[in-house]
Amino acid sequence: MLRSRFNPSHRLPADGEIQQSCGVSVAQSERGSPCPSNPVIQDTESSVPASSSSLAGDHFEEEQEDPYKIGELVNHAFEYFCLPRGVLRELEWCIYQVPGFERARWDEVLYSNYVPEDLRPIVLARMDEVERYISHANASTRRVFKQDQEYFQETWTNGFVRERLNDINEKLEKGSRWKLTDFIASYRETLQHDFAQLTEAHKSNYVTRLVQESDQRQAIVRDQPKAVQRKMSAAFETMDKEWTSLCASLGIEGFYIAVRGGVEDLSAPKIFFSPKGDKFVRSVLDLEPRRLALKFESFVVSGLADGIDSPVQCGSRPLNKLISECRSAIQKGLDEVLHDNGIVRTVSMNYGNYERKIVERFGAELIGWPHDLLPVCNPAQLGGRDRVQKLLSALTTKVCHWKKLSEEDTRRRIILNNERHARGEQVYKPCKKTSQGTKKSAATVTSDASDNDNSDVDDEGDSAV
Repeated sequence: MLRSRFNPSHRLPADGEIQQSCGVSVAQSERGSPCPSNPVIQDTESSVPASSSSLAGDHFEEEQEDPYKIGELVNHAFEYFCLPRGVLRELEWCIYQVPGFERARWDEVLYSNYVPEDLRPIVLARMDEVERYISHANASTRRVFKQDQEYFQETWTNGFVRERLNDINEKLEKGSRWKLTDFIASYRETLQHDFAQLTEAHKSNYVTRLVQESDQRQAIVRDQPKAVQRKMSAAFETMDKEWTSLCASLGIEGFYIAVRGGVEDLSAPKIFFSPKGDKFVRSVLDLEPRRLALKFESFVVSGLADGIDSPVQCGSRPLNKLISECRSAIQKGLDEVLHDNGIVRTVSMNYGNYERKIVERFGAELIGWPHDLLPVCNPAQLGGRDRVQKLLSALTTKVCHWKKLSEEDTRRRIILNNERHARGEQVYKPCKKTSQGTKKSAATVTSDASDNDNSDVDDEGDSAV
């Protein structure tokens, strides 16, 4: 990682040049032994001038930690030059900018440590790179820390001001409540004074609450319209090429139309017509290909396709299923309208006595019932799949729905039903008639002696005969 960070634009010296300039072999530098051919450069701490040690020794003793590991950076940056440890130590002091090792004195430091002249520009360039890296890291750290401080300070203030504003607006009526800008402009000094009295615990509490509220908010993910358009264009360009290739290689003919699926989509219709497919649309359907695509788009976007079942779906669903769906939709609508008007208990739909048991008693009317299917009756009594399907479509599209009648409308409806019933119309379901039974016999039967005698004589006569 560090090797790629310090990659100078100038040419690095080869190993032979380094050995020839420094007079130190690679093997000797790894062992740390001094080079006998160049006795000036020593690999010991004694080679560092006493003045230099006195200038920087106390400073580095006070440093508790090296957050950027400058020692490692320097060792790695100058590992090609085979410099002694004492020289590398002073290069660290130069990069730290300690007193006596400022940038203006870097040449003196290199000269005092007897760094060869041909290596000094390269070493200075490396030192400049390391120093700029450390300065940039320090500036970034200070900037991030300052941004964090400003963020938390701003968060504390936002939470505090919001709480005060909500407390005041709760007591005011809607329309006379304070706006945030006006509230701050009017109570700026009071808010600043009260905010200064807060402890760190209160401030951190504001931050915690705001963070929790932010986490509770549900993020809404939205697709960018331009990104969607680019994605669609790329996909259909590939599809056009594939269709063209298939038509040319296999000799097939055909066309496709792709339109947007809703109002919020902004994609234009995509079409492809082979030569014979284009002729078919123009001659048989008597339409331009583009006009056919626009008709299909309007049919999809307007929602007309949602309320229409395909013939396959209608034929596959049994009649009993359609009747059950009609009953469920009617009962669900009745439950909703009664619940909205304070009737908690469940009221079953009464098809046989609809006017008396539902309309007059609970004031709920089923409006929008198809005219050719009147009066309101059990869906099982409509007769035929088409009639049941028509009622189901009206219930699904909310054309036929429940409505709560007012008290005045309910009274008027009762009077009207009585008048119709008086004219002989069958508005109400007639009550069951009780059958006329014969008079019951007595529980006990009394008989006298004469009856018994007569019965005996009769029995004797019968037996004689």
